[in-house]
Order: sequence, then structure tokens, then C-alpha cells
Amino acid sequence: MEALELVRVWVAEQGLHCSLRVGLYAGDGVPRETAAWGIILADLAGHVADARAPRASDRGRTC
Repeated sequence: MEALELVRVWVAEQGLHCSLRVGLYAGDGVPRETAAWGIILADLAGHVADARAPRASDRGRTC
């Protein structure tokens, strides 16, 4: 199976930077490209939400 990196995000010089690989679905037209990026960004947001969600082991802890 082949893998492609589509999004890279990093912090440098006190700023957020990102690189996107767009045009992967260019042959299929703009609507398909737009839909694909909607799915990619929604999935990414879900991973961030999961990572930030309180865990059962964190309950009752104060920081």
C-alpha cells in the first residue's frame, strides 16, 4: 500500500506553519477535491478532539 503525506503542521519562530498537498483529486474536478479535503479536515479535527478529551485516569486531577 502506498501512503501520501497531505498535511504537515509545525511551529517555528513563534508561529504556526503548514504545508498542504492539494490537487490530488484535480483530475476528478473541484467538487471531489473540495469534498475530499472536507473529509480530511474533519478527520483531523476528530483526532485533535480525541487527544484533548479528558481521560478516565485524569478525573479528579487538578493542574
